Amino acid sequence: MGIEEIKHTADIGLRVTGNSIEEIFSEAAKGVVNVAIEGKVEGEEEIHSFEFNGDTKEDLLVEWLNEVIYFLYEKGLVFKNLKKIIFEDKNVMIEAEFLKPENINYSIEVKSATYHNLKIEEKGNGFEATVIFDT
Repeated sequence: MGIEEIKHTADIGLRVTGNSIEEIFSEAAKGVVNVAIEGKVEGEEEIHSFEFNGDTKEDLLVEWLNEVIYFLYEKGLVFKNLKKIIFEDKNVMIEAEFLKPENINYSIEVKSATYHNLKIEEKGNGFEATVIFDT
């Protein structure tokens, strides 16, 4: 399991690995936070629930990451951890823990996750996802 930043013209890419699709969703959200903010954050914990629909796991990943980005920049909430994730047909239900810090030191503005070069693949005993973000 891990996160690797990918060099991409004018944008930011992440290659995320995990033992399961659930770990891919968690690690990708952590990757967005790692790219977008500087330093460690602390604050009150909040639990939020989400439900997304999409034709593919890639669609669901983009929807999820764009919600994480929205929460970060518009609500000042920083993704911390996935509490629960359930995939059902073309839906995903997510319960996630966010932190509400007093201050966030943004290092870059991540605008959105894109479909450019987006893929989730089985690799060996786990999964790998590639996501490019507009900045």
